[in-house]
Amino acid sequence: RNNLLVQDAYIVRLNEASSTTRANEEAMLQQYEHWILVRSDTPSTTILTNTDDTSEANDISTFLHVTLFHDDSCHLDEVEIDFDAIVLRITPTTLKDCATGLRRILELVQLVTKEMERKIHDVVAKESDSSILFKVNLKPLTLLLGRHNNAVIQIMSHAMLVMFQSIENKNGSGRKTLHLSINELQGSAHQMLQPQQLQTSLGPTSIEFRVAYGTENCGSIVSQDIYLDSEALPIHLSPAEFRLVQRVVEGFQKRLNSPVDEKLHSLQQHQNRRRSFLRYQKKGTGIMTNFRVEIERFSFQLESSLVVQFVLDKVKSRLEGCLSALTGDCSAVVTCKHYHKGEWEAIIEPLPITLSVDQMPNELTMRVFTKQDLKANITSSLLKDYLKFDVSQASITKNESGQSLPQQNNISKTSSQKEPTIYLHNDSGLEFFLSVSSSNANVISVPSNCYISLETLFPLGRHKDDTVDLKLAPSARALVGDRNVIAKLPLDENTRKVYRLHPTIEDPGKHAYYHAEAVVEWCMQNQRLRSSIIDCYNLPKGGDLLSSHIWSPSNDDHGHHHQLHGAEGGGEVIKSSTTTYSNPKNFWMKPYLKNDSPEWTDMTCILRMAKDRVMLPDPSWIWLNDWTVDLNGIYGKDVDCDGWEYEADFETFHREQRFYRRGDACRRRRWTRTRMIRPPSLEDPQRPLLLIWKYSRRDDGNVVIKVTSPVTIWNRTNLSLTIHVSSPSWENSVCLGNMEANQRLPIPIRYAAATYFKVITGSSSSRPLLIVPTGPNASTVLRTMIGKNIHVLVHVTSVMGLVTITIDPVVKVVNLLPCDLFVELGQVVFGKKQKENDDRLAIGSNDGTVVECQEQLNIPVGKEKAGVRINPCWKPHLSLSLPGYGQWSAWHRIVNRQVSSCSWHAENVDGDDEDFTTYVKLERPGGDGLTVIVSVEAGHCPTIRVYAQYWILDKTGFGCRFCDSFSDILGRQADSATSRRSWLPQNDTASVTTIKDGHEWSIGKDGMTLFFSKKEKIALCVETDEPTTTAAPKDPVSIWISPVDISNVLPKTVLSVDERNGYRRFDLAIGVTVCPSIFSRTKLITLYPRFTICNWLDTDILVAQDGLQ
Repeated sequence: RNNLLVQDAYIVRLNEASSTTRANEEAMLQQYEHWILVRSDTPSTTILTNTDDTSEANDISTFLHVTLFHDDSCHLDEVEIDFDAIVLRITPTTLKDCATGLRRILELVQLVTKEMERKIHDVVAKESDSSILFKVNLKPLTLLLGRHNNAVIQIMSHAMLVMFQSIENKNGSGRKTLHLSINELQGSAHQMLQPQQLQTSLGPTSIEFRVAYGTENCGSIVSQDIYLDSEALPIHLSPAEFRLVQRVVEGFQKRLNSPVDEKLHSLQQHQNRRRSFLRYQKKGTGIMTNFRVEIERFSFQLESSLVVQFVLDKVKSRLEGCLSALTGDCSAVVTCKHYHKGEWEAIIEPLPITLSVDQMPNELTMRVFTKQDLKANITSSLLKDYLKFDVSQASITKNESGQSLPQQNNISKTSSQKEPTIYLHNDSGLEFFLSVSSSNANVISVPSNCYISLETLFPLGRHKDDTVDLKLAPSARALVGDRNVIAKLPLDENTRKVYRLHPTIEDPGKHAYYHAEAVVEWCMQNQRLRSSIIDCYNLPKGGDLLSSHIWSPSNDDHGHHHQLHGAEGGGEVIKSSTTTYSNPKNFWMKPYLKNDSPEWTDMTCILRMAKDRVMLPDPSWIWLNDWTVDLNGIYGKDVDCDGWEYEADFETFHREQRFYRRGDACRRRRWTRTRMIRPPSLEDPQRPLLLIWKYSRRDDGNVVIKVTSPVTIWNRTNLSLTIHVSSPSWENSVCLGNMEANQRLPIPIRYAAATYFKVITGSSSSRPLLIVPTGPNASTVLRTMIGKNIHVLVHVTSVMGLVTITIDPVVKVVNLLPCDLFVELGQVVFGKKQKENDDRLAIGSNDGTVVECQEQLNIPVGKEKAGVRINPCWKPHLSLSLPGYGQWSAWHRIVNRQVSSCSWHAENVDGDDEDFTTYVKLERPGGDGLTVIVSVEAGHCPTIRVYAQYWILDKTGFGCRFCDSFSDILGRQADSATSRRSWLPQNDTASVTTIKDGHEWSIGKDGMTLFFSKKEKIALCVETDEPTTTAAPKDPVSIWISPVDISNVLPKTVLSVDERNGYRRFDLAIGVTVCPSIFSRTKLITLYPRFTICNWLDTDILVAQDGLQ
């Protein structure tokens, strides 16, 4: 590529959100516009002269993407930079000139993280967590080290990711992570840069490198973990290439260092390195350090007159301790081969070796050992080739040895730079022809639902500026009429473009008719809080100040009954003779003060308006739906579940919506009704048709161009659904086919203008739902029922004219436990008695409340399941069970409300400002009980996460027991409410055979158990020293230790547990860390033996504690 100049760049808009953004914030991000710098195909001489010309902006190729995201309320900052193909030439002079700038960049990164720590711990006063994420994505990258007319080292990678993340927690702890990932890394050394003769000396390989620092006390480093992972790392060098690499390195060293005497410079350099290393050791003294290296295969091949290959398989290394005292071992399988007369001959047969390292501040001990015999094969051919080998050869290439080297070792640069293969996926529902724009010699047919390669269009090779033309096939023209050719479709632009299939003969007089858009009529409903109520604290316990119809947490079960059905739009109820529910007491009424707005007004909340009197302009217009409530907005931030937004008074309402805050006395919600000109029929040959030309790149580097419809349906439920679409001008509805769970279905282009769609599963069907977008960038939320028992949410989202229809469940449950989870979802029923075999109580509801199970979910570890059979109007509950527990827990109310909303007054409310949490107690006859945590992330579709407060991993080999308090003053009897074991006694009534592998966590077995402590403390004792063959003893082997604080991350700490009525002492160590990935809500408590004795002798030894007879 040419050098990127400011004169060659444009500024264009970027409306795409970051991939790390939470789902409920995507709607908010669509309201903002960011800007990126892109390269122009044709250099210009002026700066930003034609940025307003959209046609010219669409023809530019993207060079750099920059995505910025800042959330001040959550203290979240994200910077994501994507580079296109880059070639960097680095010479000793440029490196020296840029060294100062690179140091300044590193200093700025440190300043940014320090400022974040100061802001969180000083300004915010530890009220919330914070995070900074900086990500750089480099696609094809080439580095040229050295001068092109001398020696050059060339390093290439297909994709590179550099990511830095700094997280600061409100409790003073934090974590800083630097991650480097390189895909298809290759390297070579050359005398002069001649691409047609280049051969790879390093790779191809993939490498991942990560450094993670754990911090405490506002940024003080307490631990550091360094990881290096690689699948395969092949190196092929000739003596000439080795000297070229040495020459380049020496050139950089001479330029970067001041010219002094070589011997003196070498001595000073050695001393400086030693001092730097000692200073680094001293600085890192006391910091817990963990080095881990895993390389699947490392090979080094020396190619000359002597061709030798050294291979290390399954390289694993782990060092622990601190920088001044590291211990650990490295293991690998070593193989050495000699290439002679077209075959490989083994010099050293595969030999597993282990290197033990013990480093102290002034001492280093290394021990190499193996458990197998060393088998070496020394042949005459090897000795002959060795005698001919001369490292000081002046010039030698890989072909001068006179041998035919293995084919896999000759990886040419030309093949690595081969143009990616372009595939085309036709998902449009129409057959068409493709041809090269500059020549119609080659034409290929692309049937519907076809996935083909476009290489046959370019038998002589493809150029960068090649484009293609699209023409409908006769079968497609028979369905949609004659359409013009779409010319010059790009093949190398990472974009998504919308094209219009224009009719061959257009009627100019009907242009307005065919391109008319839907119009939305608006009406505002206003209400004021009753004068006798100020906030939720004026209500009795469990009262809902918002008087919600959907997801109401109210305990008021004695209200009058309404006949309702979840309606389209979800805001207003529609009468039905099949369902009833109890309406909570309404604390809101129509405005009653003198200067209040009328109950029904226009969008200004000033002029009185009656929504039933809104008329159509003329008979050519039709209504598409009835008046429905607009639910757009983020639930819990913009609107509540019934679409209401809140303010202190009617005069303070403005464009931005807001959820209830304490002191608000007024609320309003929008009602909408959509009208449009009657659309054309399916047989109309001039009706508008849109086509999407979407470019994407696969993981292997090849390109996929998808031709699809502008409307896509996404099934995010666990049901198999059948989709029907219809329009007022169509004679019958059209069946699009079946959709499995989590499947996307593009609506064929021919039917993309449908106004309604209907969901069918089995014999149950939903009512027709309006899917016409209300604007180019709009969103609509609909609630509906499929039959009588299935409830779903439908989100219709339009972004730049591209419509996505998402079918969501009413609730999602995520299992964050280390074992399977069984969940029953139920709802309150009226006029029925409790089932005889179900005596579960309803926690959080009035006495006598009857909950009936509607759906049962079996959720594996770390998975998510959808719930669709509970009605959110009927106060949903859930009940849990785990493997080894023969009964279900009590029913617990699903509270879809943030704790900080101050809209619901309940006793014993737990959780942070975002999620409402509930503690669920599970009982096991004859065994220990267990308490797990249920967290509800509020939303139109709430997400329920079930997790444990602590995981305990007992590596001591004893049978330990845990609790957080005692039932007696002397501290001898564990509190049964929090008591847990890491072993399963033989007299436990639970059958071990019913527990599958990996489910020992739930009952406490084989050193694995779950633990809960509201006090965030743990006390332990050694209950038995033979956990596999004994029953639960009356008295434990050791005494109980005092409770240890486990509220924060805890490095390995030594614990001494004295034996009861004896002289022995159990020396243990305990460590507390945060579980990785999605399980980060849970802390992992690990128990270790303090001392571990390893016998490397050839005979057995006996070990006894001093003083023991």
